[in-house]
Amino acid sequence: MKKPTLLIIFLIVFVDLVGFGIVLPLLPIYAEQFKASGFMIGCIIASYNLMQFFFAPVWGKLSDRIGRRPII
Repeated sequence: MKKPTLLIIFLIVFVDLVGFGIVLPLLPIYAEQFKASGFMIGCIIASYNLMQFFFAPVWGKLSDRIGRRPII
């Protein structure tokens, strides 16, 4: 794999993790406002990770079949 391609992949993963990391500190504020329990917050975080686990291969296979640009 070429170095510029690898750099782009690392940057995309970094931006994705930063985006998720920005949301996490705000969850207690929203939980208090909406009267959500700790269990409910755990379910929200788990659902994000679970959907990534299930749909990353689906989107990857679709991207291989159709192409990256139409998927994005």
